[in-house]
Amino acid sequence: MAEERVELAERAVATIRKLLEREWLDEARRVLDDACLLHPNYLELILLNAETHVRQNQMIEALQVLIDAHRRVPEHADLKLRLGQFLAIDGLHVAMDLFDRTEAEHEFPALVILERAMTLSDLGRFSEALKEVERALELEPKYWDAWMEMGRLNIELGDWSAAVRPLRRAMELEGLTAELAVDLAAAYLHQGFVDEAEKILDQGERLEPAHPGFAYYRAAVAAGRGETGEALGYLQKALDSGHEGIRRLLQADRFFDALRDRPELAELSSGVRNESNVRRFVPRSDRKGPMS
Repeated sequence: MAEERVELAERAVATIRKLLEREWLDEARRVLDDACLLHPNYLELILLNAETHVRQNQMIEALQVLIDAHRRVPEHADLKLRLGQFLAIDGLHVAMDLFDRTEAEHEFPALVILERAMTLSDLGRFSEALKEVERALELEPKYWDAWMEMGRLNIELGDWSAAVRPLRRAMELEGLTAELAVDLAAAYLHQGFVDEAEKILDQGERLEPAHPGFAYYRAAVAAGRGETGEALGYLQKALDSGHEGIRRLLQADRFFDALRDRPELAELSSGVRNESNVRRFVPRSDRKGPMS
């Protein structure tokens, strides 16, 4: 009896493979649905079921097939391997599928679009993320979080000029915050607008004097003016805060190029690997949420 069941499962697998080779997905799905009911723990059918869902752009269903099978037979090593491979290779596609479905149902679709943008941003796919943010703002032009994300994405892309407009728009909507002041000061300084940067730093410091970003960019201003001692003092203050990103930014920012040969700076920045793609001082931690 067991041999007969295995033979039937093998025949179903062979049929499904032929259908998939011809791209007859609907027919393959019908055979799979029947076969999986009869042979729920047959590995090849499980994998073909997941594969067919992927080909049908049903990423959530594909993941669910693998998870359900793992729950039924947790000791199956090959199934664990395939689940791990799926999460590593197709995890982002599952997330995007979830975002797509949620966007159509959510009462605030701009929030879902922004979450998708932030996911892409966290993966370093900044240009794609920027397009999503633009789409969120088409729906909600006064969405503060989206304007902030647009500014930060432009910073990540090294487009300091383009970062200014969305950051200033965020300031118009909700006023200045310390985090916004730091990002805006950086954008101004990278374009050589020192006076504008200092004005923003002055305003931001009145809100949160101890924020290490202000000391860091005060150091940049001082370095640009040749005030080495003052620059090093501000840098020491910023580093004493323990902010994890300062040493990496210090290696990457051109503001301090004139001080690279100074032993004091070498001592401050010792032990840090050079990461020239590091641009932003402020992590994304200041979201306000959807507009009411």
